[in-house]
Amino acid sequence: MKRPTLTLPKKPSPLAQATPPPPPPPPTAQTPNPPKQKSAKNKQMKEKEKRRLENIRLASEASARNREQFAKARPIINAYLSSKLIFQETVFIDDVECFRPLMIGIHKQVFNLFRADPELADCTNTVISRIINVFIIRHIKKPQYIAGMFKFDNRFDFDINPVEVISDEHKARAVEMMQNLNTQAAQTAQAHPQVV
Repeated sequence: MKRPTLTLPKKPSPLAQATPPPPPPPPTAQTPNPPKQKSAKNKQMKEKEKRRLENIRLASEASARNREQFAKARPIINAYLSSKLIFQETVFIDDVECFRPLMIGIHKQVFNLFRADPELADCTNTVISRIINVFIIRHIKKPQYIAGMFKFDNRFDFDINPVEVISDEHKARAVEMMQNLNTQAAQTAQAHPQVV
């Protein structure tokens, strides 16, 4: 006996059933901005550009004033600070040349001195402060100053009077900085040996 064959109706494939997406709606005609809106927009743009140009002009003037103030104040402040013994006199301790460590906050003491100077009356606080900062930072980065930080026990004021004890943390930082300077000097010497 032969077995009957069963045949099932075929299902249509899902791809055949997919309907195409509806066509995009026809573009609608955009209505142009009314003339009043365009003129208002143009007016806003002109005002914005006018403010931008005014800001550029003001910034340029401020920059020129700052340059003038720096040119006027820098020689006065640097000459005065360079003449003070605390910034020029070194002391030998254990055959090591050292500057005396500056008291914390000496910048304020020096700033107040120059703020009262009538020659610098038209200079801003920012200009005076920056010139003092640059001078002091150059001084404290000198190897003799760093050596003084771990050779001296006290910090000194503007008139070379001992005022406060140097903390162990600051002394340790000075030792670390001196080691970094020595390492850099050794690397430079290896990279550029001098011929004798």
